[in-house]
Amino acid sequence: MSKLFLFDNGPSAMRLFQRPALRELVRARRWQLAIACCADDAYLFEDLTGPNARLLVSDLPCAPSGAVVDLRAWQPPDHQAIDLSLETYEDTRSPQWKSVVTVLNRQLAARAIDFRLAHDEAEVPMLDFAGAPPTGPLPRPSIYLDTVRHRDVHCHFVVDHEHLLAALPEFDFRCTEPPPFPDPRLVDDSHLDLRQRSWLSERCAALIGMTRTPFNATLTTANRWKPKVVCGYDPVSYPSFWDYQGNPLEYVETMDQLVQFLLAALWRQTCSARA
Repeated sequence: MSKLFLFDNGPSAMRLFQRPALRELVRARRWQLAIACCADDAYLFEDLTGPNARLLVSDLPCAPSGAVVDLRAWQPPDHQAIDLSLETYEDTRSPQWKSVVTVLNRQLAARAIDFRLAHDEAEVPMLDFAGAPPTGPLPRPSIYLDTVRHRDVHCHFVVDHEHLLAALPEFDFRCTEPPPFPDPRLVDDSHLDLRQRSWLSERCAALIGMTRTPFNATLTTANRWKPKVVCGYDPVSYPSFWDYQGNPLEYVETMDQLVQFLLAALWRQTCSARA
């Protein structure tokens, strides 16, 4: 059985986009796979391990810009290296399923490996984590509020938390950064890691983010059709991310637009539940 060494020296959150491709490689059971990780992000991929897949973990954490030391230093001598970074090619830098598939297939072709991952616009997979997430509803109806910004994207949107609280009095807001002031409806979830935030988002009625990462942690099957919005992100200047048919994601530039989107989306959600 051939052996492949899979790596990407980019930021941890960006590597989340590769989870569906890694899942397919593991399921194919055609190779012995070694997946390279940094010391602090191995947990993001540990559910993909099995009889034919293991993690090789660096002893250094991942910096905001990516791996501190080239992860190829952990390549076993009998494994072929596959660079999964979307930065590998000029035409794959937009974090889409098509880009992930293109990078992987080109890398495999360059090494004369007879396997290609299929790309179907109608069947774009999501980035789900396996495991045992918390079950049951949250104490109150909640909206996921991810205000963490990715270093590569200039996002100057400032959330008016008071405006949100006043406009949506029946909802709590689950905050991925410490709230700017104490309020029982602004729940501080900044201590959660990316996997825990992903599971938390699945229990929320709507999803608010600032940039493509780490908001991509919410891109799960349970969240596929939920109201979701990204604030202050220009999809013209910067590539949109993880598009799929029927994707409900919206982009807004102002607080008024954000509140209007949430009110309309949650109203439609309520009407649909009553129908």
